[in-house]
Amino acid sequence: MPVRIGMHWLAFAILVQLLTFPASAQEATFDVSADPQTLHPGETVTIWVDVTLSDDWHIYSATTPPGGPFPTEILLAEDVLKQVGDVIQPDPAVEHDPNFDLLVEYYGKAVRFGVRGTIQPSAATCQADVSGSITYMLCNESACLPPTTHDFVVPVQIADGAVREQYTFTAPAQTDTEDDLLPRTGSITEVNIALSQGLRTFLYLSFTMGLLALLTPCVFPMVPITVSFFT
Repeated sequence: MPVRIGMHWLAFAILVQLLTFPASAQEATFDVSADPQTLHPGETVTIWVDVTLSDDWHIYSATTPPGGPFPTEILLAEDVLKQVGDVIQPDPAVEHDPNFDLLVEYYGKAVRFGVRGTIQPSAATCQADVSGSITYMLCNESACLPPTTHDFVVPVQIADGAVREQYTFTAPAQTDTEDDLLPRTGSITEVNIALSQGLRTFLYLSFTMGLLALLTPCVFPMVPITVSFFT
């Protein structure tokens, strides 16, 4: 009987989470812009994503350490631009989160993220739409919402002209160590890297993320319930 009661409560908790899935879009609003709005072939544009949060919700940084909440990711579709460099972000607040038992990096109220994209030197002049997405996770003092993806489209004008120095960008050199390639955050970018490196790397990443998931506060208390149900 206690096991049945526990399973009923578990089902109820899952139902509550499902009902709150759309809330993430209501608690965060986005304003996306391009700088500059008119590009010359070979230049780099910065896509700014201004996030405004309601109430006491907060969003996590792109450099949130592994083992905790989902880090914010911004990806550009590379049909018009080639994404370069890391996500631009201000210094986050850093605090110990008892739910994850580690230091987390977050922003409250509002934050501006940015990503850079470079247009090919051979690009033709035209009006183009730059599309992309931001994947993020929201939490407050009492709850966390599941990671949500917001798609966006921002127009840019491609015009003839020489490359302007203020709109050039050179990515810093990086050493391709194992830690750089697979920092084990479980992010979308990391999964894509693992897939590109072959099935063996992807299985390694999946296995590692599965083990880490067992230690999260949402899963760990369910382990004895699951074991007792099948024994």
